[in-house]
Parts: sequence; structure tokens; C-alpha cells
Amino acid sequence: MQSASQGTNRPSSRQLVALGVDGASSIRVSAQTEPSGPSAAVKSCRDLILNNRVTLIYADGRTAGAPAPAHCYVKGIIGGSITFHVQLPYPPDWNGHLVHRGDGGADGDLDFSDSLEGRGYTVVNSNTGHDVGATGDQWAFRDSRAEEDFAYRAVHFATNAAKTGVQAYYRKPQDHAFHIGCSSGGRQGLLAAQLFPYDFDGIIAGAPGHRRIARRVYRLST
Repeated sequence: MQSASQGTNRPSSRQLVALGVDGASSIRVSAQTEPSGPSAAVKSCRDLILNNRVTLIYADGRTAGAPAPAHCYVKGIIGGSITFHVQLPYPPDWNGHLVHRGDGGADGDLDFSDSLEGRGYTVVNSNTGHDVGATGDQWAFRDSRAEEDFAYRAVHFATNAAKTGVQAYYRKPQDHAFHIGCSSGGRQGLLAAQLFPYDFDGIIAGAPGHRRIARRVYRLST
């Protein structure tokens, strides 16, 4: 997992290059995107910290690093337990779509999706309501709220927060919102479809890790 602190040193010269990758905008901003003063895109990104509809703790531009071009990066907190982050392509690079990246296992960290962001998607991900580096495997012990965050709340709230950020940054909503996940991420997709059918326009739920009680009973019996 990449550190959120990477990419804070921005180059001072500006250079625009034409790429036209996967149907995204034909204008891409290279590693030397930012002038000596903050560009309009970076300034708009930093201004997101002032949004009073969602609690953000960080908002700034990230420099390019393969496979992701430079983009706006924000990080926030929901309800004191759910930490989320969003990678927003700069406006000329955005393809108009939002993706929630699903999680694996018990998660507990923030996952970057540079390849999706590099293809023009705005991508959101969360820690599913707990930090594995702080709580270890005890995060859900006698904590029903942590269980609910992990089960379905984190996906729903992080996605809504990202939609708020999209509207604020691009001055328009996303064309479509998708969920992509495997294992626990597949389970997240199934639950989202059942509990919050209007959150996503499409869901890819690969190898969903559902029916947990049945699987635990089977393991105990073998």
C-alpha cells in the first residue's frame, strides 16, 4: 500500500501531452503538470477542505507516479471510526465515473487504486471502520458498531461522501457510480445491492465472501 504522504513535492514547470487512453480525455497532464504557483485544479482540490458537508482532514494534489497521473487526493473521517480517501483525476482527465473499490479480508487500511485513477475514474476506498494497525484482530470484539461498519455502513457512507466530493470538485455529479470488489469486496457489493440499491449503477462482485456463519460451522466440523 502506498503512503498518503507520497507525492507532496510538486514540480515547478508545466507540460501538457496528448495521450487519449481508454476513451478518456485526450489531454493528459504529465509529471511536470504544476506551475510555480498552484494551478486552478490544485487550488480547487485544496479548497475541498472547506466543504462543510463532509469532514476532510487532507486535500491536496499528488504528483504523477506510474500508472497514475497527477490528481487531487482527499482523506476524511465519518462518524469518528470510518476513514476514507478519494483519488480524483484533474478535470481534463476525468471520464465522468466514480468507482468504489472493494476490500479484502478484514481490511482495516486504505487501498490506493492508481490504475483505475490513471484511466480517468474517481476512486473511493475506506478502512471499513477500523485501523488494523491499531486494533489488530480485536477490532470487532464486543463492538456492534464496528461490525456494522465492516458489514455495510463503511461502503455506503464512503460512497456518499465521495459523491459529495465529486459534486464539489467537478461542479457536477458523476455520470455513473460502480462498485468493484472480490472476496470481502464481493460481499460488500452483494450487500450494497440489497440494502442501498441506488448507491451504484453497476456492481462487479467477484468470488463474494458471504455465508460466513455457514463457512465457520463447516470449518469447525471438519
